[in-house]
Amino acid sequence: MSNERDILIEAYVQGKLAGEELVQFEQMIGQDAALKELVAVKFAERDVLETMAANLLRQQILEEYKHIEPSPVRKKNAYLSYVLLGILLLASLIYYKVNIEKEELTTGYAQEKEDNADQANDLPLVKTPEIIEDQPSKGVDLPKVKIPDVTLPIKIDFKKVIRAAYSIPVALLQTRGDSDEGAYNTAIKAFEQKNYSKVLELLKSLPEEEEQEALSLRAHAYFNLGKYKEALSDFRSLQEGGIYKREGEWYGLLAAIAINGEKDPSWQKDLDLILKNVNHPFYKEALQLSKAIK
Repeated sequence: MSNERDILIEAYVQGKLAGEELVQFEQMIGQDAALKELVAVKFAERDVLETMAANLLRQQILEEYKHIEPSPVRKKNAYLSYVLLGILLLASLIYYKVNIEKEELTTGYAQEKEDNADQANDLPLVKTPEIIEDQPSKGVDLPKVKIPDVTLPIKIDFKKVIRAAYSIPVALLQTRGDSDEGAYNTAIKAFEQKNYSKVLELLKSLPEEEEQEALSLRAHAYFNLGKYKEALSDFRSLQEGGIYKREGEWYGLLAAIAINGEKDPSWQKDLDLILKNVNHPFYKEALQLSKAIK
């Protein structure tokens, strides 16, 4: 049983699960805290290995270049080494970019196109090798090449991290009352079918008898549609009091990270607030999240 679960985890991390198999496995993650933690660890291990591989390739390229000696022939032949260096550096950047982006999470949530655009805009800039002219030797002008210091930073995809940390609360989809009719129970059915837009239509006005439950359901519908600002507003309302206060703190934190990321880390104080309370129902999830974004 353990081997089968390990195989499923590996396939999920590599983005090989699809269709019903993917939906079932994501439901398992949402219901099993230990499984969710294992999946998060696997994602972290994958990112570390890919970063190490990219850095190792860069080091090998630089080492190979050190052994290239310019040939004392015509001046134009010396520039072949510059072309080779440019090709090697370009190959290093392409390798790094492909390995970082090749396995996006297939959680079914929105904003995948926006994520790809953000990653493309944040690629590190590499300066063209600077040529330093040296004194001519025996009538042959042999320029020296100054190798630029290329740093390949580890970029955290905050939206990908919060999607991995997000799971639907089990109690969220419990119907209320004896009848399946009514806006709230109908909205639950729409949520189960991932028809989040219909949930928002049904819960524009919150029913008085299930106001807190309906507010939580609407907040999660906003979140799954990628409308993080609206989700944060509803989660903030839940934090004001009631049985959903702790839930509002955790999911409000995820929405705040999705909105601001590293641009405005004001959400850090909300994360610290949860980490200071070991009895918080989402303490373990917050601890895992803090490790993932460091």
